[in-house]
Amino acid sequence: GQLIISPDALKRNLSTYLNEFRLVSYAIDVLDSTVINYGIEYSIVVTPDANKASVLAACNSAIQSVASIDQYQIDQPLIEADFINAIINTNGVLSLQKMQFFNLSGTSGGRSYSSYSFDLTANLFKGMIVGPSGTIFEMRFPGSDIVGRAE
Repeated sequence: GQLIISPDALKRNLSTYLNEFRLVSYAIDVLDSTVINYGIEYSIVVTPDANKASVLAACNSAIQSVASIDQYQIDQPLIEADFINAIINTNGVLSLQKMQFFNLSGTSGGRSYSSYSFDLTANLFKGMIVGPSGTIFEMRFPGSDIVGRAE
């Protein structure tokens, strides 16, 4: 359920297998992708009749489904609107006050992240965060990488 650097044996085996199907003039290079680990911090206003804790839990679950590894490919941007929609379409949410992405790298709180640092807020353009070529975004530990507050 988490991205890792592929072992060299796997890359050699994959290259050997694909070599049988390539044209003579083609070359196959199996390369590692750089992983950008990120988290999200948000603040919401809940409806007066809603339980704040249960609405936050529902929002966190909705964010986790958007941030699932199955949703992302190499060179695919993070789309801010996907996360906004997941939050505001959660039952009990009246409004979204603030939402911000942040980069996680190295070791934090006993959790190990990719060593790659990337300024997500500086690279937000037209509602998308686009990483450098050959990168993939991953929310490694959703339970602690999603920080929500409710009023």
